[in-house]
Amino acid sequence: MINTTEVRWFYPSEIPSKIQAWFTGLGDIQHQLPRTDLYLPGSGPGMGVKLREGRLEIKFRCRQNGSLTLSKKIAGNVENWRKWGFPIPSSKPAWIPVEKERQILYYQVAAGDKVERSTPDVIPSQGGGVELTRAVLGGEELWWTIGIEVFAPDARRFDVLEMIARLVFNHFPAGLQVGNSFSYPVLVRKYRGAKR
Repeated sequence: MINTTEVRWFYPSEIPSKIQAWFTGLGDIQHQLPRTDLYLPGSGPGMGVKLREGRLEIKFRCRQNGSLTLSKKIAGNVENWRKWGFPIPSSKPAWIPVEKERQILYYQVAAGDKVERSTPDVIPSQGGGVELTRAVLGGEELWWTIGIEVFAPDARRFDVLEMIARLVFNHFPAGLQVGNSFSYPVLVRKYRGAKR
């Protein structure tokens, strides 16, 4: 079981070139191999069920922390999540494929609450990942998403997320609005609802 605090935004288009240039300028990006996660639709906005890399993952939203406002242009919904992973079940319901091309940078919070870049491929025990992802839902609907997922002791996660967000989004070239701030389970529900 893993506990995280997250904020994420989704927009329906290819990743804009100015957003990609900004993200590339942050440093040594880890480009992950493209993958397809299969989401179970209809599990609700506070729960995500997916097949990922040979495992069934269940993600439950434990708490909504309200919105985090970083500037007039950047505000998002912060949520606490709990994740479990299990071997794949033998029966497979109707899943919605989400193809993901992820780029990620890791940050750690060191002594004195100093935020520093972490070594690529190393997830810090008190820090988090900033992720820029190109996502295709159901093989047809293109989105891009940017988010921060934080790993830290429970009492510190919101503070760590805010410290990383303030550093990373200090020179962000666009706005990120609360109305576009939600989770993958909500995105899958929106997609499924539009197909009905």
